[in-house]
Formats: sequence, structure tokens, C-alpha cells
Amino acid sequence: MVLRFNDGTELTVQTAQADGSRLVVTLIRSTSKIIKSKFGDAFAMQRVMADGEALEGYTVLDSITEHLAGIWEVVNLRPEATTEARLAALEGRTEEQTAINAGQDECIVELYEMMTGGTE
Repeated sequence: MVLRFNDGTELTVQTAQADGSRLVVTLIRSTSKIIKSKFGDAFAMQRVMADGEALEGYTVLDSITEHLAGIWEVVNLRPEATTEARLAALEGRTEEQTAINAGQDECIVELYEMMTGGTE
């Protein structure tokens, strides 16, 4: 299989699988320097063609793993799928939920006061 990168270059790989948030590429006969330069280039990774399928937006190099016998596995992520982006989104939702919970606590206090006539 041949990957055609956004910058017009090509690279022969064994497999390329995208699952929505990450792209996993397996290749042989390469070096870490070549892999880092190609898969770490955000412009080249903006759009990659694999067997006629456009794989777009996998611009963040996540990991490079060298297995036995010179087999390399490269994982690229979409920017919104990085750990930092996902953590920031969770922190935002936590702050929203905290504000909602505070409002609910006030409602519960008001209901309790209404039911007890304002006395304990």
C-alpha cells in the first residue's frame, strides 16, 4: 500500500487504519528519522491518501514503536483527540457540572425551608 501525503510525497507501508480519532500505520524498511520527519509534519499529514481513501486531519504524531524484525508502528491523532485536548474538555465539563450542582443545592435548601416553614 502506498500513502500519498499532502505535500506530494509517497511512502510504501504495510497497513493504514483510521478509527476516527487516530491513524495507525505499520511499515517496514524505514528509519525513525524518516518516520519522524514525515509523520511529524503537520502539513504533510493534513491529508493522506491510502488506497483511494482520504484520511484527513491526523496531524499530531503520538507515538512511534519499533517492533522486532524492523517493523514500525506509527500513531497519529487528530488535534481534538490528544490527551491535553480531552483533559481540557473534561475540566470544562467539570466546572459546568459544579455550577449546576451549586444551583441544585440552593433549590434543595429553599424546598426544605418551605416544607419546614423556615424553622429547623
